[in-house]
Parts: sequence; C-alpha cells; structure tokens
Amino acid sequence: MGNIRKQTIISSLLIYVGFLIGALNMYMYTRTGTGSFLLEQYAITRIFFDFSQIMLAFGSLGIIPVIYKFYPYYSDNLEKEKIDIISWALLLSLLGILFVLLIGYYGKPLFIRKYSEKSGLLINYYVWLFPCFIGLLFFSITESLSWALHKSVLSNFLKETLMR
Repeated sequence: MGNIRKQTIISSLLIYVGFLIGALNMYMYTRTGTGSFLLEQYAITRIFFDFSQIMLAFGSLGIIPVIYKFYPYYSDNLEKEKIDIISWALLLSLLGILFVLLIGYYGKPLFIRKYSEKSGLLINYYVWLFPCFIGLLFFSITESLSWALHKSVLSNFLKETLMR
C-alpha cells in the first residue's frame, strides 16, 4: 500500500474517532440536568475558541502560511542543520503575542463596555482568553510544521482527536 493511501486511511480513522469523542463530549457537557456544564459555561468555551481564532489571525503575523510555502524550499536547498524557519516562526510568534497582549491590555475597557451587558461571564474570564490564544498559536505552528514535513497523520491526530 502506498504511503499516501496509508496516511489517508489512518487520517480518516482519526477524524472519525475525533468526531465520536467530540459528540460524546458535547452530550456529556450539555445534557439537561446532569451535564458537567451549564449552557452558559459550555457557550463560553466556544466563545473562547472563536476569540482565540481572531487573535490568532493577528498574533501569528502571517508566519503559518510562510511555513507551508517556504519550508519545502528550505529543505531542498539547505542542509538540515541550517533550516531556521521554525526559529523565525517562533520569534515572530513571540512578537505577535506581545502585539496581541498590548492590544488586549489597552483594549480591555472597550471590550468590557461592548460585552458587559450580555456576556458577564466572558468579562469575568477575560484574562484567560490570552493563554488560550497562545496555546492555539503554538498548536497552529506545530500543525503547519507537521504538514510541511508531510506528517499529516500527526497533524490530523493533534487537531481532530487530541483537541477533542
């Protein structure tokens, strides 16, 4: 069996397992009366992910597509020890984190003013948006590196199974 076919089959199985885990989690967290979370608590987990995705768009400073696009060029034209694109990605990501943290610090009054009326729970956990964003940023860099190294099974396992 070819390598691509084998990776596709394994990735498909991992995606189905992740789907089942996600469905089970959603059922366990939100079932009426005996669920682990109240509806508002479950909703804030979704809001955290959505806000983290928005912050990721700014905080990554465009480095994730750079890894996809230029890693093959680096690996074809440089010795393995001299490939520094991941170091640059991490450095730019740290700058992006500082950028988002500064915006978050100075934008907190505006955020509170906009969301305090309808989302008091989100205001209470405002500071936890930033660790969630940082984790998602480093996860996305790891995922892009996995794809660049043609380790799609690892990437699919991380994203579709482990995250659930």
